[in-house]
Amino acid sequence: MGVITKGSLKYTTLQYAGVFISLINAIFLFPRFLTTEELGLVRLLFAFAFVLAHIAQFGGDNVIIRFHAQIRDNSTTLLIGAVFSTIGLLITSLILLTFKNQIITFYNSKSNLLGDYFYWLLLFIFSIIFYHLLDAFLSTLFKNTFTAFLKFILLKLFHLIAIVAYSYGYITFDTFIQVYICAQLIITFLALGYIIYIGQMPRLSKANFGYLTTTMSFSSFGLLTVLSKLSLILIERLDILMLGKFMELDSVAIYSVAFSLGTILVIPSEGISRIITVLIAKAFDKSNIEPARELYKKSALNQFFAGSLLFVLISINYPWLLTFLPTDYRQSENAFLFLGLAKVIYIGLGANGLIIVNSKYYRWDTYFSLLLLIMTMLTNYYFIPRLGITGAALATFLSFLAFSVVKLLFVYIKFRLSPFSRNYLKLFILILASYILHSFIPAFHSLFLDSIIKSIFTVMFFLGIAYFGKISPEINTFIQKAWSYCLGIRR
Repeated sequence: MGVITKGSLKYTTLQYAGVFISLINAIFLFPRFLTTEELGLVRLLFAFAFVLAHIAQFGGDNVIIRFHAQIRDNSTTLLIGAVFSTIGLLITSLILLTFKNQIITFYNSKSNLLGDYFYWLLLFIFSIIFYHLLDAFLSTLFKNTFTAFLKFILLKLFHLIAIVAYSYGYITFDTFIQVYICAQLIITFLALGYIIYIGQMPRLSKANFGYLTTTMSFSSFGLLTVLSKLSLILIERLDILMLGKFMELDSVAIYSVAFSLGTILVIPSEGISRIITVLIAKAFDKSNIEPARELYKKSALNQFFAGSLLFVLISINYPWLLTFLPTDYRQSENAFLFLGLAKVIYIGLGANGLIIVNSKYYRWDTYFSLLLLIMTMLTNYYFIPRLGITGAALATFLSFLAFSVVKLLFVYIKFRLSPFSRNYLKLFILILASYILHSFIPAFHSLFLDSIIKSIFTVMFFLGIAYFGKISPEINTFIQKAWSYCLGIRR
């Protein structure tokens, strides 16, 4: 876990710095200076672009990661990924343009602004596709830090500058949307420039074009993984898309606050997953499952630890955070509880998807995802009209729960792998105790003081029990280093 811990720590540090900027945008700036309808439009456009980009990707990014160890040639690997993504982009663009009127009509009754920015979706989709492609290529080289800076710091700074400029009247809302979208395009070109800078820019003259004539296995893998990944993304984003259909854009804006805070919980797991994805792929390529077994247990334990601690802390501080928002946004608290639990369950059950998709059973990942996508659509269709934004969050929770448990059982049946251990049980009990105990602390008249005291108590109790209970060697090492750093500062 040494490589994983070091690499994921850098990645996660940049993510959390980006989260700080994102929270300023999501909590303090966007809701204050954008109307709920305008903010709902921004979130809806992003959800559309994100989902459609992963359709158009045609699994190009997955192909790069999965087959890089097998091809062992940077030029050929990136070439194949680019071919997949370019074909997917052309097909998706053609479909969008053909059915433009039908798509706009579908949302027009509730979301009248969507049609005004329909063509900007194409540029947004292009930017997301090729950023992910270059990001996947750099991850195979274990060059994750720069792309993390682009995605989590620079992109969020562009958004911050845009909303501040809009708040002072320097730009119109139309220009704000254009800056928001073009920021993604800028970081895509910067990622390309970084590849050139480090001397890893593939050359067509060195690429093995013979692979393009024998890409049946690549095509099959790419198609199935894009369906699987799309299903997971739709499970995450379908709530926003269907809220835009059944409710007003105001509801999308309110829900987006809970959604944004929920995404914080998966940040530690993303840093770990980026690295273990490549390592698990190499383990299965060498038909050696033992490294995957160790990665599976340790990553699940550490992800569960970090995600759960963050969930408890955000739950404690949510009432205080709501004081910075208009009163309409108070409806988002229940939604966060369901979304937060969904994220904790998903990351806490480990890298099931990574194991399945990198094994000979990768088709099953797609089958599970498609079945659960149907479940997500049905639950959203049932709960949103009845419970509004809370219904959307409940539908997401039920979908993630089913999705995670089914994959967990499959991995155990096929590989005899399980993320559970005695330490995992200790951690589960610790999480429950932390969540329950903070409610017994007397409330203070000041929400800010109440949040600070309860947060400090929770962190000290959580980390203290985890450290002395030796739940995870990686967690103990992290606490020791953090403590030594604090002592060094004092000197």
